[in-house]
Amino acid sequence: LRGSFGDLLTDVNRAVADYVRGQLTVAFWVGVMFGIGYTVVGQRYAALLAVLAGVFNLVPYFGTFIALLPSLVLAIMNSPMMLLKVLIVFAVEQTIESRVLSPLVMGNKMKMHPVTTILLLIGASALGGLWGVIFAIPLYAILKIILLRLFNYYRSVSAFYNEPETTSDQEG
Repeated sequence: LRGSFGDLLTDVNRAVADYVRGQLTVAFWVGVMFGIGYTVVGQRYAALLAVLAGVFNLVPYFGTFIALLPSLVLAIMNSPMMLLKVLIVFAVEQTIESRVLSPLVMGNKMKMHPVTTILLLIGASALGGLWGVIFAIPLYAILKIILLRLFNYYRSVSAFYNEPETTSDQEG
């Protein structure tokens, strides 16, 4: 029993570590997208603002908005047109991140289909708000591990899943 529980904890630890690595990967690519977008539109301090966006993206949902504030201030000081360009960069980045990047990266790291990830986040936000979204994927991964272990245990002790014995009564 101790070995099984140790294996369970190892699997849970691996799942949480994969989640953290996935979040870091998404944050990196968010920074890259903002860096490219800000450079293309001519935003001052594009590299610094991109790094800020990547770091703040580690704060679920609010991080990117917090990182957007300095960029908006700089854009307003520059011109109304720059403000519009920065908002367009933000809209494009958010669309790519939420519809493509996060589901693919997190699904890959957590061994979840991207549609499962999206549906899980939608359901979690409806049920638990921000906290539901923050904890949905790690809790899903932990529950998935526990339920798969219980199912495999049940399968090993249940007669329902035993393979029927085949006989070779088929003679000539």
